[in-house]
Amino acid sequence: MTSASFVAVVLAVSLCQTSAFYPNFFRPSNSRQLAMPRCPVASKPCRIKAELEGDHAGFSGPEVISSQPCSCPDSKSCSNDWRTNQDRVVVRELVTAGNINMTLSMMFCDAVQSQTHCSSGQVALQLVGNSILPTEVDYINCACTDTRPLVIHEKSVGADHRHYHSYVCANHKRRCNIGWRRRDTCLTTDTATHTTGYPCKCPTGTACRSSPPYNTLTEEYTCRRGRRSRSG
Repeated sequence: MTSASFVAVVLAVSLCQTSAFYPNFFRPSNSRQLAMPRCPVASKPCRIKAELEGDHAGFSGPEVISSQPCSCPDSKSCSNDWRTNQDRVVVRELVTAGNINMTLSMMFCDAVQSQTHCSSGQVALQLVGNSILPTEVDYINCACTDTRPLVIHEKSVGADHRHYHSYVCANHKRRCNIGWRRRDTCLTTDTATHTTGYPCKCPTGTACRSSPPYNTLTEEYTCRRGRRSRSG
């Protein structure tokens, strides 16, 4: 066997071994794209429409964001007709961080069963996403007893670097005490855990603003006279 033939044989064997251990290495890149995941029918909407409106720095609403995060089983379809499939649609009004109003419409694969009412302090809805204002539904727990918009309760950044925002019923969010002797904290940020909490809502005519002393890791806010509340 000549040296050239020997080199050719070695290369051929190496390529076969490589393709055995890394079967996608020599395939076209589009073959490695993951298919759309199937929806857990009872808990995840197959289609989402988020209508945003508000007056906030960095946001120029109104804006509509639509997405299909998952697919229905083969025997069902994920409808995009929001009017004629009301039995499969759940709508939630939200007041997000920064006072941006969101109407979140969720289309499910099956007809939606009546939801239980939220208990005090229970998270009604949690959203997740890569943007600072997530619109993908992580889970939906319960329904509020009134029609007022859900209010932001906590936002955080997870280990997966995605943003998580949880919302509670408006009637479960207490009003902040603004008395000088016992002034409530309306917003707490912890940069070590990447978490922002909204324990209460500022009264009308006050705004949630940072309060001294200032700390680089933990910053607290209290309700003070102003036009806009950071607590939503």
